[in-house]
Order: sequence, then C-alpha cells, then structure tokens
Amino acid sequence: MKTRTLLTIALIGILTVCLAGPAAAQEKKTDTVQALLGTWDAQTEDGGRSLVFKFFMEKDELKGLYTGQAGESKMEDLKVEGNKATFVVKVGGDQGMVISFTAFFTGDEMTGMLSLQFGEANFTGKKRK
Repeated sequence: MKTRTLLTIALIGILTVCLAGPAAAQEKKTDTVQALLGTWDAQTEDGGRSLVFKFFMEKDELKGLYTGQAGESKMEDLKVEGNKATFVVKVGGDQGMVISFTAFFTGDEMTGMLSLQFGEANFTGKKRK
C-alpha cells in the first residue's frame, strides 16, 4: 500500500513537470515577442542609412515591415529566439537585393547586423515610445 502511494505521488509529480514545462516555455516566448512588438528606428553604425522596423501580430502570427532607402518591404522568415530576431527582406522588386538581418533587443534598445551581397553593416536602434 505504501509503495503504491509513493508511486502515485511520483507519477503525479512527473506529469506536473512534463505538462507545465511546455506551457512555461510558451509563456516566455510570448513575453519575448511582446517585447519586440512596435516600431523601431535604427541607423547603420556609420550613420549612412536609416532603417525602420515595425513588428506586429496578425492572426496570432508575428509579422514585420521594413522601411529603408528603397521603400517598404515585408519581412520574410521572421523568427524570434530569446532576445534575438532574424528576418530577410527583398528590396527593389524581383530583380532587387536580399538583405538578411539579425537583431538583438533588450528593453527599448536594439543592436544587430545586416548582410547583403556587398557586405555587412552593424546597426543600433531604439523603440518608439
């Protein structure tokens, strides 16, 4: 009887941990995405380019828009892991250029790197209030 009670308690404990783990991870991811939502103004390290990133939710999916020298483009392959966001934008139409972004965000500060066929550039930004 005592062994059966201990096994039952152990099984309940294991199930609790297994079921709570994914929920806690999803909650943390939701908080991280919430921190990214909004409009961010950024500049390349040399101050030569101004960039605007707009992150928003659409039908429970994270979406984004990029605005730069060539106009506005949708973000593609947008992913968030922890405080890191990665995405790709295509500028200049079908024959245009692909720019890959990696951005790290904490509070209202953002740092990152953009990569394109001609090289790479660092950028920094701030979230609009």
